[in-house]
Amino acid sequence: MAEGGRSWGPGAFVPGLAGIVLAMVLAASALAGQPGQLHQPESGEQSESADQPESADQPESVDQLEQVHQAEQPEQHDEVTTQPAADELAVPRHEAVYHATARGIPIRARLSLEAQGDGLYIYRFRAEPRGLLGFIDRGISETSLVMVADDGTILPLSYRKRDEFGGRHTDMRFDLGEGRVHVQYRDRSSVSDWEPGIYDLMSLRLVLANDLARGKLCDTYRYIDDRSRIEAVDVNVGGRETLSTPLGELDTVRLTYRSERKDRRFTLWIAPEMDAALVRFEQHEEGKLRGSLEIVEYERL
Repeated sequence: MAEGGRSWGPGAFVPGLAGIVLAMVLAASALAGQPGQLHQPESGEQSESADQPESADQPESVDQLEQVHQAEQPEQHDEVTTQPAADELAVPRHEAVYHATARGIPIRARLSLEAQGDGLYIYRFRAEPRGLLGFIDRGISETSLVMVADDGTILPLSYRKRDEFGGRHTDMRFDLGEGRVHVQYRDRSSVSDWEPGIYDLMSLRLVLANDLARGKLCDTYRYIDDRSRIEAVDVNVGGRETLSTPLGELDTVRLTYRSERKDRRFTLWIAPEMDAALVRFEQHEEGKLRGSLEIVEYERL
């Protein structure tokens, strides 16, 4: 498949983990897609108190950003670059679809990364029941707005979670100038100190993929949860694995990180040569598998 001047096929090489160059190995079915189409297997409201400071240098929320960028977008050209600019991510814009299970319930999930210009990106996740439970018109969505600084650092700006089943809604706003993060969880509001290197859970997933693509994966990352608790997770690189997926055989790197407060283990399989896309994800609690997902479709936007 040719995409933006790049050729995807067996033997294509891009920078991998820790500076090691890895070969991309994809089955023919995964290479059959055309630009602008999903790769598929072949088959027949933010709550904030009135006294919170506002910054003119950053969007206040995802909603505000989308309103700003509904205006005319800059003209795009077919220019090919081999390295991302300082204010660009190493992970390109994309959309992926996953089939998942959460405590035995089948789920269809969609994950997308959208560029908004000026170094701003929106990372979205939406999960809904599928199969016999597909008639249920409810789901869980997460949206993170981030900014890429001049030195390539990813800075979270806002996070929003909507739980249409349990009503456990969360809003976060990161005030970079004041070094604060404002958290609204259900009917509780709080303000915590913040510094670069602390992410919400969505932007943490993006940072992991981006650092992997740049070959600059760290040993430890920090995030703030919906109860304003800052936790550290230690990332372990488990090595390379070839996974059999609906997109074919994918060469992946396995990453594992644990929650320091609870017995939770998260395992991610990321394909460095396929835009560092998340291929598979598993969550274990107290030694038991609680949830998993696997990629079924992928599109570079």
